[in-house]
Amino acid sequence: MKKKVNLKSSLLETPTEMVDFPSSSPNESPKSPLFTIINDNKKKSTVSTSKNKKTDKPQPTIAAVKNLGTISDLKDLVSSRLDHLKRHIEHSHSEIIKDLQASHSRLHKRFKIQTQACQQAMDEAEKEYKKMSERVSESREAMQHAKHQSLSFQNPVRKQLIIFKVVLGFHQLSHLELIFERMSLDSRGSTVYYN
Repeated sequence: MKKKVNLKSSLLETPTEMVDFPSSSPNESPKSPLFTIINDNKKKSTVSTSKNKKTDKPQPTIAAVKNLGTISDLKDLVSSRLDHLKRHIEHSHSEIIKDLQASHSRLHKRFKIQTQACQQAMDEAEKEYKKMSERVSESREAMQHAKHQSLSFQNPVRKQLIIFKVVLGFHQLSHLELIFERMSLDSRGSTVYYN
């Protein structure tokens, strides 16, 4: 029965079971039992993520990992893993760019909608301002027209007052001025009571 070896402890301790070294030529390096145990533990504990992704190559099989006997095999494995990591990084990068572009387009649409709403509110405020300014100018013109009418009404009254001054003399002048002033105030809209 094999004992489960912790990954940290397996790096520091020699394995209990020694792997038989194949007869190798002097040019080949022997298999490392430590490397074989680490790879076996990794294969058992991790689930391959390449099953769900079509762009990734399938991982090397356990038999292929066990057959790593030379440095060139190890280099090939490392280069294939690096290629796998590069493809994974490129795929992640493209996904991130897609997400950024989608969020950018959403923000652009939201900004466009807000800009249109602000422009519409500004147009409505401009219309209201024009209406108010037209009302103010109309009321100003009406007030000026009423003022001119009251002045035109006061001018004949003053003329009549001068005529009365000449005709009646200056004896009854103060009483007549008071009456005509009350008449002119009454024509402006004030309430005047005659005594």
